[in-house]
Amino acid sequence: METGAISQEFAVALIADLLIKLSCNLYVLPSFAKQTGSELGADNEAVTIGGVDREGRDAANELSLIFLEAAGNIKCMSNSFAIRIHSQSSPEFLEKVTELTSRTNGPAIFNDQAIIPSQQESGCSLEEARDYSIVGCVEPTSSGNTYACTAGNDISLVGVLEMALNDGKIFMIGRRAGLKTGNPEKFRSFEEVQEAYKKQLAHVVSFMAQCVNLKDEIYRDRFHNPYVSLTLDGCLDNGLDMTQGGAKYNFGSLSARGLATVANSLTAIKKAVF
Repeated sequence: METGAISQEFAVALIADLLIKLSCNLYVLPSFAKQTGSELGADNEAVTIGGVDREGRDAANELSLIFLEAAGNIKCMSNSFAIRIHSQSSPEFLEKVTELTSRTNGPAIFNDQAIIPSQQESGCSLEEARDYSIVGCVEPTSSGNTYACTAGNDISLVGVLEMALNDGKIFMIGRRAGLKTGNPEKFRSFEEVQEAYKKQLAHVVSFMAQCVNLKDEIYRDRFHNPYVSLTLDGCLDNGLDMTQGGAKYNFGSLSARGLATVANSLTAIKKAVF
């Protein structure tokens, strides 16, 4: 653009093409794990713009504004589009962000003042914490140095509620999958419902943690991923694949879905029943 070789309009079109291309890739994971057509369009190459750089200076620039315009033009077709803001974000940048969110859906906005300290609490240095980006949908992680298993081990909070209201049974599978916490018809207070939910949730979390540990062991022993490991700081220095703990930082996680649905459901039970 500075040399006049391309116009700003053409630059916006190029970035739009890039975002579309990134939304059409399959996961770079072992073939046994993700080989279904449903993963098309999963756009796991989440784009993160804005925020501060490793020295704490505002990192948003003219290219950031072009990304915002391109994302708006394609109506945020790429689902994983993350925008970082902070106390020193420029009015021009914030105005563009506001405009984008007012005319399309999809972009997620992250507050550096909250995320950076959380990354430090996870063990990252201040510089590394500032250099965070988003994995998948909404999971922040330090960039290029982390084996960040931030999701994929999902707990259905709604399923837990279903078990609490059916003495541990799940209708979809037609049998008991949780604990026996009592016949809900005999519950005489909301606190009994709440206690049944807590017991079912603790049971599911414990079970899932065991499953995740087993999965990690299987990946470590049988399913190495040297291609992705080459991109992560630490793996070459340690001589270890990312699945073996080679990356500088390593995390596992349990994800939970359906929080709002469960909160609304419990509130309805509390207000309408008790």
